[in-house]
Amino acid sequence: MFSQQERERKKKRELNPAWRGVGCLLVVVIGVLAWYFAGWFLGANSLNQWVFLPREAINPPGLPAFFAGGMLVRIIMTILAMLLSFTIINFIYAVAFPLKPGETDVAPLKRDRRKRSTRR
Repeated sequence: MFSQQERERKKKRELNPAWRGVGCLLVVVIGVLAWYFAGWFLGANSLNQWVFLPREAINPPGLPAFFAGGMLVRIIMTILAMLLSFTIINFIYAVAFPLKPGETDVAPLKRDRRKRSTRR
């Protein structure tokens, strides 16, 4: 009886393999969108001067020519945009599907409702 309950519990916790594909696709799509957002932001920033970027950040000395022309700043902006978007997605998911305590979890602590004394 216990082994059957254990098998049912494991089967209930298993993730459908299709969701792994959805997650992988989401990572790729968010990465591509973040790359284009970083390019748009750097182009608009050069026109509007929202954030000061020194010349050494755009063309860093001592690095290979691949990083010239703002490539290093674009890569950093892409990583920041990806982190921000994953944070927003995780927050929305946590609000939409909160964790439910299971049978082995400890119940929430009860607050003591006694009045505090107003001694000074």
